[in-house]
Amino acid sequence: MLSRVGLLCDRILKSDKIMEIGPSYNPLMPKREGWQCYSIDHTDQRGLVEKYRHDPTVNVAMIEPVDFVWSKGTLSDAIPAEHHGTFDVLVASHVLEHIPELLGFLQSAEVVVRSDGRMVLALPDKRVCFDFFRPLTTTGDLLEAHWEGRARHSPKTLWDYFAYQVTKNSSPGWGRTDRASAVFTYTLDDAFTWTKKHDSDAYIDAHCSIFVPASFALIMFELARLGLTDWLIERSEAAEYTEFYVWLRRGALKKVAAMSEIEFTTERSRLLEQIVLELSDQARQLTSTQVSCREHDLTVARLQEAGLELVARLEKAQTELTNARSTVEVMRASRAWRIRSHLRRLMRLPATLSDM
Repeated sequence: MLSRVGLLCDRILKSDKIMEIGPSYNPLMPKREGWQCYSIDHTDQRGLVEKYRHDPTVNVAMIEPVDFVWSKGTLSDAIPAEHHGTFDVLVASHVLEHIPELLGFLQSAEVVVRSDGRMVLALPDKRVCFDFFRPLTTTGDLLEAHWEGRARHSPKTLWDYFAYQVTKNSSPGWGRTDRASAVFTYTLDDAFTWTKKHDSDAYIDAHCSIFVPASFALIMFELARLGLTDWLIERSEAAEYTEFYVWLRRGALKKVAAMSEIEFTTERSRLLEQIVLELSDQARQLTSTQVSCREHDLTVARLQEAGLELVARLEKAQTELTNARSTVEVMRASRAWRIRSHLRRLMRLPATLSDM
């Protein structure tokens, strides 16, 4: 079985001209291992070393020289024109979900790869990462960000990111069979504080795109039908933990445009149904923990309520019985009761005696 790196690098040759986007301190295809790989990041090598110098989990010696710095504008803006249309493969691990204007990125990526170029992605899977409670991103979200020319995260994105972020067992990602309870990473006040900083000078990072494999496929399919991207998904695979992988190539515009309306609608409906099925994985994670606990609590509450009602009815019956006994005692002590006692005895005699 291939390792994670082996899977992402599968079918990529060291002789290919590769662009790794945002490798930071952990490149998948390091130059030191002989890959013909260019890197693009938000700062240069010195800036990355300084950023992670005091992080005990990072070996800054692994940070390689950065070929292109991308701090503003589009991806293709940050890469010199002589490199446009020359890359065989683009590779990005946990990058796309951070990009405020994702459609622009997809279109810009087409500029820098060859006409038969490919792209390999690792994306967080909301079912098994800290985006667990966040709603899925739709094609409409990408269109809105594109038409706004968004370069920073919106207040809504920051609120969702900080307000609904969770961990399991103190980890931001987990396995598909993990039944541990999810715990909020930030308080509601923390989320509000970060959201109010949306217009500050400092860029605030966040996940702004939330996916499961089928929802990402639906977005790419709809964008291609609209003539907005040429990226076609060849293959998609869910990992055991935290993420899923996607392999893309050019050619979506031609393929999707050739589909009839019935074919397109059928496939679109299938992807929507697949999204529902994939999201059911989240419900299964809750079944044996939170849901069962809530059902237990609800059952206990109902039993307690029924018990209290029964106690009240018993107390009422006891009061009525006591009152009845008091009434009988009063009647028995009365003169009329004593006078009629012989009549009551006669009424209890057998019928044969009364006919004599």
